[in-house]
Amino acid sequence: MSLLVQAIWALVAQLKSRLAQLKKRHNFHRLPIEVLTEVFSHAARKGYADHCYYRQLARLSSVCTFWAGVIRHAPTLWTTIHARNEPRLIEKMITRSGNHPLLVYASGRGCNCNPPQPLEPFLKLLRTQAHRWQAAEFVVDNPRDDRYLQKYLTDTSAPQLKKLYVSVDEGYNSGNTAAIDLFRRGAGNLEELKLSGVAVPWTSALLSRLRILRLSHLNSGAALTTSGFFNILEQCPDLSELQIRHCRVSESDASDLPDQLELTHLRRLDVEAITPPISACMILSRISSPEFERFRFISDSGSATDDVLKNLSHLVPSLVHLVASARNVGLRLDDDGYRFDTLFGDPWMEHRYRPFELEISHISASPWAVLDWVTAHFGDAMKDVATGVDIFKRSLSKRDLAALGRIPLVTSLDLIGKSSQVLHFLSTSTLINGRDCWPLPHLAKLSITGHTHDPNMILHMVQSRYGHTLESKEAKSKARLPSPLTLLTICEDENNMYSGIYWGISEIVGRNRLRWYVDDEDYLETQFGI
Repeated sequence: MSLLVQAIWALVAQLKSRLAQLKKRHNFHRLPIEVLTEVFSHAARKGYADHCYYRQLARLSSVCTFWAGVIRHAPTLWTTIHARNEPRLIEKMITRSGNHPLLVYASGRGCNCNPPQPLEPFLKLLRTQAHRWQAAEFVVDNPRDDRYLQKYLTDTSAPQLKKLYVSVDEGYNSGNTAAIDLFRRGAGNLEELKLSGVAVPWTSALLSRLRILRLSHLNSGAALTTSGFFNILEQCPDLSELQIRHCRVSESDASDLPDQLELTHLRRLDVEAITPPISACMILSRISSPEFERFRFISDSGSATDDVLKNLSHLVPSLVHLVASARNVGLRLDDDGYRFDTLFGDPWMEHRYRPFELEISHISASPWAVLDWVTAHFGDAMKDVATGVDIFKRSLSKRDLAALGRIPLVTSLDLIGKSSQVLHFLSTSTLINGRDCWPLPHLAKLSITGHTHDPNMILHMVQSRYGHTLESKEAKSKARLPSPLTLLTICEDENNMYSGIYWGISEIVGRNRLRWYVDDEDYLETQFGI
């Protein structure tokens, strides 16, 4: 028995020695408490919804008593409070957070690890701490919670509140709620306000220090007027970002509107699907800023193209630098409308940044008018910027094609359906300013999807641009041949529709520069093992 006891104590001594060595090797516990706190905060939040945050903190606390002590006595780890947390836990959070600013969330979004809790007891508890609120988010999806917001937050003061987000589900709102009267006693430091489906009283007490204003789905009882909208902007002299999407803005008398509203700090403007379309035009034509970092406009389906372009013209000087500094410019012409945008970064990456985005949904102007507008206003800025053009199921006239040829530096072209007119355009040099020139001379990437009336048009286009036809040889003496293609992609829907022209094209372009797909399968690989 004594030998067994001695062996156990020897094993314990070995384990203690090994533990001491590990502690010397891994200095995690020697990190400053502030650093440990940040590590725990990121670890608890990573990949989890806000209301699951404390569940992860509890797991971290179970690792060792030292970690548990750090977590328990770090006030900053207890400042995020969600309505889905149980009332007892919320009371503990309020106590352990000390006097630090609070982040308050009341929404059903995220994962379902905690069941929804009634909103009234949450608001009742948190209202006493409103003086510590730094950010608050309320997502209301039933009339009862709407009433609770009104009841507990109307006569509340939130002097430290910087961010506020209120969303009311349009499904139940139906025009019954015109506005929620919040923080009547003051929230004078508010810098970011986001409203969806609901309005608030547009008073200077809420708006005077706003830097970011985002409005969406303000319809029915929460709808704005154009004069009311400009009244809001006039109360936000420091506004740097404005977003208004899917809102109804009733038209006001032009005499009630400013001729021009200069927002000197405005850097980001995002306007999408405003009804009626005339209101969107009135907004665009009267807002100005010295310089934008991001501009985005997507029209409602009833917008007239020529009206939109006319009302955008005064903003062009503030937008030119976005085009000039972009890596890529994109133009899209399709049977639903027009799109013009710029890209920073690789255009093929999933997370690409679009500093300039203009999309006009309703077609009431010919493509040439849009293309000439782009060239006239942004041509100089685009001359050194690679431009990609997408033509989607759109028939183009000779005038349209001529306007396309005036775009300065088209390096990629994507044709989807109805490509015969463009292929013929690319196959022939034209007279421009008294000189023979090839259209789109810098074209490097060409993609053709769908059928042409005659597949041989593709072969003829390639032969012409490479100087392999009699006509192009004659034209070569007058006009320099265009740049060779670095990538030609052909996608067809039916097997072997274009197979007869494959070898002719591959001999000219080169197999390594040719991508050929039949029914979404690589034709070269399936047919030839290449």
